[in-house]
Amino acid sequence: MTVKLHNKGVYVADEKIQGSDNTQYYIRRAGQFIYGKQNFFNGAIGIVPKKLDKYESTKDVPAFDVSSDVNVDWLYYYIARPEIYKPQEALCTGTGSKRFHVNNFYNLSLAIPKMDEQIKIKEYFVHLDNLITLHQCK
Repeated sequence: MTVKLHNKGVYVADEKIQGSDNTQYYIRRAGQFIYGKQNFFNGAIGIVPKKLDKYESTKDVPAFDVSSDVNVDWLYYYIARPEIYKPQEALCTGTGSKRFHVNNFYNLSLAIPKMDEQIKIKEYFVHLDNLITLHQCK
């Protein structure tokens, strides 16, 4: 399992590329927040959908259980804003390819509203996404 760029979601790659014998795989659960370390700053973020529950990813695609105080969909919409994820490139390290490490993710400063407001914000953006999808289908 991996994450598409530009907030296009979580998916199973068409190609089945086997890692080395040293590659560790981790089982991911539906509802977890997930991102690609190499492309976080390009919007490689998402939420593991129910249909991909128990799929695996490597440590380059970490997943997080979200506190019950935070609506995971709200968290996605909050972080999916370019003004949040693009500046994080400055924190990325690596010689061959830059990576946004988990400690950097934990250090993100978030303004978390109360749950009822999170839900209203999430519903607003879900509605907008649905409208955009309908217009794209026309």
